[in-house]
Amino acid sequence: MSKTRISHAETRKANRNRLLSAAKHMFATIGFDSTTIKDIVRASGLGQGSFYNNFNDKQEVFEVVFAEIVEPFESILKDARARAKTAHDFIQFAYEACSRLPEQNLEVATILVRNQNIFREQFSATGSQARIRSALIDDLEKGYAVGHLRKMDFGMMADSMISLGIDLIIRTAQHPSDANVNVAFVTDLLLHGVSQRKEMIPNDE
Repeated sequence: MSKTRISHAETRKANRNRLLSAAKHMFATIGFDSTTIKDIVRASGLGQGSFYNNFNDKQEVFEVVFAEIVEPFESILKDARARAKTAHDFIQFAYEACSRLPEQNLEVATILVRNQNIFREQFSATGSQARIRSALIDDLEKGYAVGHLRKMDFGMMADSMISLGIDLIIRTAQHPSDANVNVAFVTDLLLHGVSQRKEMIPNDE
């Protein structure tokens, strides 16, 4: 019986996936700063040549891991906001999506907690923040146009929502049981601020 021959491309893809899996494990276990290329290679069970056949350095590996986490999340956030029929839902649905990101994958949660600084840096450097911000501003403007939201500085609101969202993701990764409380807090914060008399806040301008 003839054996199925595995192509070079398939082998390289399999090796790349093994290296990424090993890198995720190391980033989750000891963090990006403490992880070396040798650590990743050792954990993968491959040779060092395989690493350099797929990646230039450790930073590139983290960029791929980061993209796997964040890029699918962009459409999830947009879909969450699209379901909203009120200002409350617009904020809450987006932050519920943020809270689910670490909840759905323990390894992702651990990577986020151990690598907060580089995660935030990567978020800005890769253009992910700009894309999410642009989409959020568009949705804020649409919300105003249909009467769900009041007129505001949409750019500043987008920046505030994104900053709170990143903090919420990391807090949820650290303390999963507090997810619902944290979502409720940031939702109320953006809707009402620190005013004691919430009914005094206008719905529109």
